[in-house]
This record gives sequence, C-alpha cells and structure tokens, in this order.
Amino acid sequence: MALSPLNGDNAFLAQALAIRDLPPEVQEQIRAQAEQFSEGDRDTIDTPNEMRALQQLLLGLDPNVVAQNPQLQQMQQFAQQVTDPMLLVEMIKNRMGENQNGGGGGGGGGGGLGNMLGNLGGNMFNNPMTSLGSNFTGGGGGGGGGGGVGTTPVSGPAQASYPAGEINGDRSQFAMDYLQQELGITREQAAGIVGNLAVESGASLDPTAIGDNGNARGVAQWNGPRKRALEAFAAQQGRSPDDFRLQLQFMVHELKTSESGALAALRGTNTAADAALVFSQRYERPGIPHNDRRMAYANQALAQYA
Repeated sequence: MALSPLNGDNAFLAQALAIRDLPPEVQEQIRAQAEQFSEGDRDTIDTPNEMRALQQLLLGLDPNVVAQNPQLQQMQQFAQQVTDPMLLVEMIKNRMGENQNGGGGGGGGGGGLGNMLGNLGGNMFNNPMTSLGSNFTGGGGGGGGGGGVGTTPVSGPAQASYPAGEINGDRSQFAMDYLQQELGITREQAAGIVGNLAVESGASLDPTAIGDNGNARGVAQWNGPRKRALEAFAAQQGRSPDDFRLQLQFMVHELKTSESGALAALRGTNTAADAALVFSQRYERPGIPHNDRRMAYANQALAQYA
C-alpha cells in the first residue's frame, strides 16, 4: 500500500519538512535509509510513514554525535517527548523557523523554545495524546469535561452547498493512511470514516467548511463544545483550526479519549459501509444522517485507495 503525499496542494506542501533544512547528520542518515523515505516527494518528508521513520531515526542517532550538536539534542528531545510523528514534524519546523528568524529582540533564543513548548501544551509531553484530553476537552468557556460526549451532535444537517462528486485524492487518501496507522484500524474502517467526512465537508474534505448556520466547522463539522475543543487544541499549538492535518490529529485525540466508545464500535465492523454507518451513529451523530451517501462514499474511497 503506497502512502500518498499531499501533493498538488500548496497549503499542504507548506507543511512538508524539507530534507535540505535538516542538520547534515540527519540528511546523511536519511540517504542511508533511502527506502524509508521514498514514498512521497524525495526532497521532503510528507507522508505518515516518512514522519514515523524520521522519529525512529532521531531516536537512534549516535549519542556522541548528538552531544556535540545542540540542534540535534533538541530534535531528539522532541522525538522522545511526542507520540504523534506529525506533531514532531510541526515542532521541528517551528524550531527551525525560530532559528531562521533570528533571536534579536523580544525574548532571545532560549525564550523562543520555551514559548513554543508552552504553546504546545506544557506538560503534555509526558503523554501527549492523553494529557491533551485534560487540556483541550471542554475548552473555551467551561464546556465541561468530555466535550461532545453523549448526545451532543458533532454536526448539523448535511449542507446542500457541498456537492456530491469524486473524493479528492490528496486529502482522502492521506486521511485513510493516517487514520489507519494512528488508530490501528482496517482499511475498510478508515474508508468508513472518510465516507462520513465527504458528506460532512464535501467530496474534497474541505477543512474550512462551515455548516449548521455557522455553528459547525471542519472536515467532521465539529459543533458546540467539541468545536470549541478543536479551536483550543489548535490555539495550544499555535496553529489554525482550519489546518487539515491538525483536524485529523484532533479526531485521533477524540477517538482515543472522549470518543473512545465510537472507536471501539468502529473496530467491530468488517465492511466500509458498516464502518460508515457506525461512525455516523457513534461519532458524527448528525441531525439528518444521509447514511446512504456516507456508505456510498465509503465504498468509493475503499475502491479507489485499497
């Protein structure tokens, strides 16, 4: 199964990590392990597997080499502290951006790193995806622990402005690859999730989609407390809530914490159509479900990206 880079979309390419920007020691190891970094653009790290391979590479660097290079020390520290390799890439990019922008005025080099770690959630590094639950769930004005748990719907009715059509390959295949790996689910179950997202935010899986009279946003049309939790999740990382990759991270976070019941139910399905139905009922909980469309999109996604 070949993983899809997010090619053809400038917003995604901006999030890819350019190999040439990495320390020479890391570039040398990437060349030595070329088969681990050959799925997407050969000049960037832009697929979930490549991000995971980078994390393992950093963890396995020669301690003597790392001890002589403060930049490598920071990167290895990041690799040790996070469980989500996509978050690791964002941290490295943020740190490299600080170095390129210089340390003059307003806080100095050390302060820049401290601010970045603070933005990423402070003590969340002990167990990032678990502690994120306490930091983000129910955020934004006392939504109460658990965000959208229970009967609170994620989404309103499917919006007529989102036309039916072919699922966008860049986003949908990346989502299937990422969710399958991060959640340990089957290809059929990942397709069931994508089928739901295609109904919620359009066939292109539009992360900027707004629905339910302005009350829902994103690829899953998070609503109410869960919309506020998404926005808090983004704010803690200094990223936009309209960021596609961030929204996938937030979905994984929910499915491992406040929406773990939905994940358990999803694991019990065997076909893409059944997965789409269960995900609609247990995670999306829409006002007007249009489950026939969700199942049709799920089958289409599975056929295209099996």
